[in-house]
Amino acid sequence: MSLFSKLFVCLFPLVFLFGCGSGSAPKDIAEQFWSFAQEKELDQAKYYVSWETASYLKYIADDKFKIAHVDLGKMTEQAERVEIDTVIVLIRKQDDNIRIPTKTVLIKTENVWRIQLQETLTGIIKQTVNEAAGQFNQMLSNGLNELDKVLSESVDSMSHSLEQGAKELSNTLDALKKDLNASRK
Repeated sequence: MSLFSKLFVCLFPLVFLFGCGSGSAPKDIAEQFWSFAQEKELDQAKYYVSWETASYLKYIADDKFKIAHVDLGKMTEQAERVEIDTVIVLIRKQDDNIRIPTKTVLIKTENVWRIQLQETLTGIIKQTVNEAAGQFNQMLSNGLNELDKVLSESVDSMSHSLEQGAKELSNTLDALKKDLNASRK
């Protein structure tokens, strides 16, 4: 084997490894990751996450987490960390798809951008909980408004009935008073 062949065999994997990883923009990494996550190709997706958070891929593997599509937005970079505004559209069984605004978080490890999956999934969970709380508050508010309306109508009805009862009682007392006065004479 010639010297050139030996150098090529030794250097090509290093050039490929460092050239492909470090030159990729964070948004490209995020697009690739979410594409593999959407297709449930987690063996491919794991190459885009930080090694310490790779175990969180099991949550994406869950059949309840079906991604229709992902929209990436504005990117904010701070030293060795990037946050990308992300809207994940999840498929729901009965209703329309649900849109979850969150952030895809990337960190730079060994000169390569990787998804920090724990923070990214935590953001999804927070948004889901906030949305559920908002819907619950809306239902509660609507329920209280409806209850207030029914109570108001009930109080109005009772008030009207009491007024009628008071008038009838007053008329009956007046009639009894007249009868009592007539019987004394």
